Amino acid sequence: MARVCWLFWAPASRLVWRDVPWFSHLLRLFPEYRRAASCEYENEYVEYARFITELTPTSWTRFRLYAPFVRKLGINVEQENYDALIRLCIHSNGQLLLPHLQEIYIEVGFSEAGMVSAQGMQEIFEILLGPSLKAIDFRDVGQGGASDEMALPSLTEST
Repeated sequence: MARVCWLFWAPASRLVWRDVPWFSHLLRLFPEYRRAASCEYENEYVEYARFITELTPTSWTRFRLYAPFVRKLGINVEQENYDALIRLCIHSNGQLLLPHLQEIYIEVGFSEAGMVSAQGMQEIFEILLGPSLKAIDFRDVGQGGASDEMALPSLTEST
C-alpha cells in the first residue's frame, strides 16, 4: 500500500523499520552486499558476506532514507558484520548511522571462525552509540547456539 500512496509511506516505513531484528536485514538495502565467498574452517564449509563493490550513491541514499526509522537493532558480533559496519562508518563521514537508535540487542558468540577482537567490539560500540540510545542487551550464545543461551548484563538508561 505504501507503494501506491505516498501519504501512507512515512507511517508504514516508521512501523516496518522500527524494530530490525538483525543487522543483516539493514544490509539488504545494499545490492553491493552479498554472500560472495566461502572458506573451509576446521573441515566445515563457511559462507560469509561482504561488500563486493563500492557503495553507490543510490544505495547510500536508500540506507539514509530508512536509517532514521530504526529504533531497535539486533546484531551478531561476527567478523562480516564488523567489516560491514566499518565500511558504512567510513562512508558516513562521521554522521550517525542510525540517528534514532534506542535499543541494541547484541549477540556475542565465541566461535573462532567469526570472532571479533576486543578492539573490534569497542569500535562497534563507538559506531552504534548515539544520544538516543537507552538500552543495550547482551546475549552469549556460545558455540552450541541458542539452546546454550546465557543472559549477560543489560545496560539501561536510568531515569
